[in-house]
Amino acid sequence: MRSRMLSSVSGSGRDGRVSAAVVQQHFGSKPKSIDLIPPKGTRDFYPDDMQFRSWLFGKWRRVATAFGYETYDAPVLEHESLYVAKSGDEIKAQLFNFTDKGGRRVALRPEMTPSLARMVLARRGALLPSLPLRWSSIPQCWRYEKTTRGRRREHFQWNMDLWGVSGVEAEAELLAALVASFKSMGLSATDVGIKVSSRKLLACVFECVGLPVHGFVRACVLVDKRDKMPADELRAQLLLVLAEYEREPAGSELEACVDELLACLEVRSLAALRSRLETLLIGHIGLDAHQDERSRHQILEEGFRDCELLWELLGPQGYNIDGPGEVGTGCSWLEFDPSIVRGLAYYTGVVFEAFDRGHTLRAICGGGRYDALCSALLGEDSSKNKNKDKGTVIPAVGFGFGDAVIHELLEAKGLMPQLPPARARASHTLVWSPSGDFACARTGPQLRLLRSRVIQIVGLLRRTEVREDTPVTPEGGSGNGVECAFGSSLTAAEGARAMAEQGQSKQMKAILKRADRNGSRVVVLCTVRDLVDSNSFVVRDMYTKRQHLCSYNALVDKEGSAGFAEHFASLLL
Repeated sequence: MRSRMLSSVSGSGRDGRVSAAVVQQHFGSKPKSIDLIPPKGTRDFYPDDMQFRSWLFGKWRRVATAFGYETYDAPVLEHESLYVAKSGDEIKAQLFNFTDKGGRRVALRPEMTPSLARMVLARRGALLPSLPLRWSSIPQCWRYEKTTRGRRREHFQWNMDLWGVSGVEAEAELLAALVASFKSMGLSATDVGIKVSSRKLLACVFECVGLPVHGFVRACVLVDKRDKMPADELRAQLLLVLAEYEREPAGSELEACVDELLACLEVRSLAALRSRLETLLIGHIGLDAHQDERSRHQILEEGFRDCELLWELLGPQGYNIDGPGEVGTGCSWLEFDPSIVRGLAYYTGVVFEAFDRGHTLRAICGGGRYDALCSALLGEDSSKNKNKDKGTVIPAVGFGFGDAVIHELLEAKGLMPQLPPARARASHTLVWSPSGDFACARTGPQLRLLRSRVIQIVGLLRRTEVREDTPVTPEGGSGNGVECAFGSSLTAAEGARAMAEQGQSKQMKAILKRADRNGSRVVVLCTVRDLVDSNSFVVRDMYTKRQHLCSYNALVDKEGSAGFAEHFASLLL
């Protein structure tokens, strides 16, 4: 039965053959159409979208270069173990992770810092003696999380990391870089603020109010979600978590300590918070003798030292946190907020987070100090390094700045850059020749010679553009792309109109109109009459509307000689 059916199907086509689609249709099997929308939480970047991305990346790269940072990169596919143990529960839950065909557990990177730590450790013998390291990158990162405004499952993230500086001078440098980047985009302190605090300071608050220090890490995770849950729920969650570390059943004393912690998180002055904690210690509220025998002075100094020194360093640079603010705005770029802890588990000291003052978006960017990350990674792999590096502490500070939220903010503020269409940048120079339809009166050899010479001119132009000494823009190109457009390269509508007129002049008008619309700076016009009969071509400046005749032979004679590029440039402008 099946053979007869196949035979009848086969016989329906010429020479007994039919396409697979016909066979599928006969048996009722329909090919599944593909989904033309990218996977949820991801984006397509069409040429015009790339214009903004290139502009933004250019801003970031210029700031990194101005601060003396080198560029690096790493694979988007990483070892799962790099994130599972040291980045925190939130990152683990958001991993795009799987087992590869070799049985290895891998993940798409959710952030860049662990990869950077792995790279530094891999060459620590060569890199550590040359500290400090100033490295920057713009990787694509992946997190399986709920998509909202400014939050996607993939995003590009600018990273700047400074390794080998143990003092808060490193934090001051990175905060200055962030402010410089915001200013370069047209944002001011009235648009954006940066909240600053310290994990050490919060640990000091924890100790002073009498909470069990073993519950600090889990409490930090809850404090980091402070703006995402009602105050009553946060209090209840803290009580539930911290009660697990109490030696006696939780009661009113623990509730009083949690209430004092929450009150301290509302303080917005470093001096005021220190004064409050001194009052607590003097009144013997919170810290008990069995918790720690250190003096009150030592407790406060260790908790507040970094932030107080950072305030001193930032003041002379014009970013005084407790001062009157930036001249002309009345706002300070930076402000103190002890509730800022950042969600990643590896932060150990100063942390910071940028936010929009309209409070309509999630955090713009954030970062902090992570001195213990390398030590933690080496501890996981102690069997291979025989523990000789276990416990090694390499001071490091860095931040991550995503592309999604800043796009939303610039759009909301009316600060999106006015960029030319992508097509205009791609066709800075347009070389045009009429198609065979308009050169049909000429002989075949003449037309072939015309096309050969046009292609030669285009090649010379393109080789000039990719010379090693051609200035390159921060977006990655010289901005002077060369397009070769024979007459048939016109759009259908343009070609139809030109055909209707049956004349080369109409087609030339159409190509000039197209060049003007696309923003082309120069059009090189090559016709049989000029390039074949007279060994010349016309260069038209689309800005001034002037044009002049250039010698093809003179151009070819100078190819490869010193000053060729300058000669060619003089012909075009």
